[in-house]
Amino acid sequence: MNYLTIRCTRDSATITATRRYCLTFNRGIHGPPGLDGVYGSPVLTSIIPGTTYVIPAGKQLDSIAVIPAAGARTITIGYTASATQIADTEDVNSNQSLVLTIKKYYHTLQTIHFSGFTGSVRIYLL
Repeated sequence: MNYLTIRCTRDSATITATRRYCLTFNRGIHGPPGLDGVYGSPVLTSIIPGTTYVIPAGKQLDSIAVIPAAGARTITIGYTASATQIADTEDVNSNQSLVLTIKKYYHTLQTIHFSGFTGSVRIYLL
């Protein structure tokens, strides 16, 4: 008699088909899920000019949500202080958030630097 059993946990699923085969696979997004249940790090982080954030090796920087403290501002994000590889002086209007879509995978640890901005960001990693 053939049978199929699917057993799911928060981090993986096991599919068993007949008595001879058992396949196990992990879900594609690693790390603890955030508030939306998908991303590994949508934590609200307060930043000032000079703040840095370390992206772990093997993660994709999906996007950054930018929330200004007060008033219209600009934000620059790069791999060194005042560099612009990720965001080049993006305008953030007063009382409005901005989402920067990055979609860049880092195979090694990478530090990013925030310049010219005071407020909060949510950094979304996959």
